[in-house]
Amino acid sequence: MKITALVENTTNNPALGTQHGLSFYIEANGRKILFDMGEDDLFLRNAEKLGIDISAVDLAIISHGHSDHGGGLGAFLSHNENAPVYLNRRAFGHYYTKRMQMPVYIGLDQELERSRRMIFVDDFTELGNGLTLFSGVTGREYASPSNARLFMRKGQRMEPDDFLHEQDLLIQEDGKAVLIGGCAHCGIVNILEHAKAVLGRSPDIVVSGFHLYESGLSMKEESKFVGSVAKRLRQEPTHYYTCHCTGQRPFEVMKEDLGQQLQYIATGDTVVL
Repeated sequence: MKITALVENTTNNPALGTQHGLSFYIEANGRKILFDMGEDDLFLRNAEKLGIDISAVDLAIISHGHSDHGGGLGAFLSHNENAPVYLNRRAFGHYYTKRMQMPVYIGLDQELERSRRMIFVDDFTELGNGLTLFSGVTGREYASPSNARLFMRKGQRMEPDDFLHEQDLLIQEDGKAVLIGGCAHCGIVNILEHAKAVLGRSPDIVVSGFHLYESGLSMKEESKFVGSVAKRLRQEPTHYYTCHCTGQRPFEVMKEDLGQQLQYIATGDTVVL
């Protein structure tokens, strides 16, 4: 199994572009998978520089209905003519953040919802070849305080985003289990617990953003919350690769506790199992 970050906020390779977004290219069980697509077509340009042919991708997955993960959907549909795109059926909802107390739309391009290539799934879907999609994570004990600035529109009302549109991918290959996530708005600990219920054990590897930046908490409160997440993750026999929305300071706080159990994956980096 091979997982390459096509788009992430940072990079160690000056030839590659970065943005506030996320996209992974995955090869597993003979399948070529695109998980998330960043904000625009940057994932295509970086893939070309890395020698990765996006036109050969077999299937694509969008983790949730935010534009930093699905903004490149139109570019993908134009570049790859055949691969289906799997989304939670709520992914094309109307999602917003607040900036200067004003709502700003951060959802997907509504026009693309009608594409015949969209495959809308519910809370548990077996894709075959050791691939499983799940959503419906209900626990919120470890959900990020950063979620407080995210909203969804229902009719004429703005309500807190419930993140029922968020889904995660489990990959099982050669006796190993890998959990791939986007922003982990539902809380990486809660998602991990859900994955354990599906697998019957802890995944060997987790690759995901943890959505811990811009929490709105004081430095002391944020460190306490991030520390509680790290302490809980340390109890699992799992190795973690995080990125994107985790934030540099939260990463450093978690790294102190988790040590080599936690690594950062930046644009252009590859994890090989």
